[in-house]
Amino acid sequence: MVQQFIKILLVRKFQITGLAVIGSVLLFLWFWLAAPISYIAPVSILPPDNSKAGSFSSLLQGGDLSMLLSGSSGVNSQLYAQILKSRTVSLYVVEKNNLMDYFDAETPNEAAEKLEKILYIDVTKEGILKLHVEVKTGYFSRFSAERDSMKGLSRDISLAYLESLDKINQEKLSSRAGKVRKYIEQELHKTKSSLDSAELALMEFQRKNRTLSVPDQIKATMETLAKVKAEIIATEIQIGLLEQNFAPTHSAVISAKSKLEELRQQYSKLENSSSDIFVSFKSAPELGYQLTNLMRNVKILNEVYIVLQQQYYKELVQENRDVPTLDILDMPQLPEKEIAPRVLMNTAMGSVFILITIILLFYISEMKMFGYLKKSSYNG
Repeated sequence: MVQQFIKILLVRKFQITGLAVIGSVLLFLWFWLAAPISYIAPVSILPPDNSKAGSFSSLLQGGDLSMLLSGSSGVNSQLYAQILKSRTVSLYVVEKNNLMDYFDAETPNEAAEKLEKILYIDVTKEGILKLHVEVKTGYFSRFSAERDSMKGLSRDISLAYLESLDKINQEKLSSRAGKVRKYIEQELHKTKSSLDSAELALMEFQRKNRTLSVPDQIKATMETLAKVKAEIIATEIQIGLLEQNFAPTHSAVISAKSKLEELRQQYSKLENSSSDIFVSFKSAPELGYQLTNLMRNVKILNEVYIVLQQQYYKELVQENRDVPTLDILDMPQLPEKEIAPRVLMNTAMGSVFILITIILLFYISEMKMFGYLKKSSYNG
């Protein structure tokens, strides 16, 4: 059989070669002139920066309360990838680039489904997100203006994906900040009302008893207690925010309550201290004790009000800011070269396939002819 196969090759070599050459030329002309041309405009997005974390002390240092609502996991590239695959994003891209005509779709949802099928998304082990969409021209577009149109469309689609992701990210941050802002605003009004009452009570006490100040040692104790009390109140606000978003058994809630208990113990210890550094309030004369308590309340409420006011304006800015939230590594560019068809490589691979097919067809034909002649000779 092998000898017969080799014999067929030798006998039919010119025919095989001729047909293979013709097939290769036709294949080359198809890929070069007729085949649709594909373009992509790749995008690379750096992983989100989750280095900032909400802590109890960060509240007193001007940290963002909105960070608490994201929990410990934060945003990551995988979440970005899932957002980009969503129907919401697909519809945005379809509408932004009028893709219903491109996909020959009757409805935006149909166009979105087709877009999702050609969307390529990959997240590297370093967390870098890469995406592109392959767009194709029609047939016989090698020398037409459609090539430039598809180049622009590939870039515009990639940009639309970035815009949509950024928009969703902005809305999420704005919504989160708005939720925190409203909560802080309520606490701010409560604290302001309490502060006004405390200041009025102190003023009335000083006017009635003609007392203006307290000893420096008691004042030092009062200021320290005020700072601790302010941190206690700030932590209580923090717990209130956490309990709106997480179950009581969540680690963040448990940790916050544990911290609150420690602060309350610290406050109680300082309040009842009789050491040389902190003179006990209860050991002070009656008027001094009352004056100290009133001034301490004012000091505490002042501290809390300042913290809440700073945080309120920070969340107000966060809610209304309009800056990019994405860290783009590679912006989409107008493609310089097509990714398909790869004319020479496709022609070479196709030529090999054509050659093998022609050889097999000749072999099958010769074997049938050989079988027919052998059968006719036998019958004769």
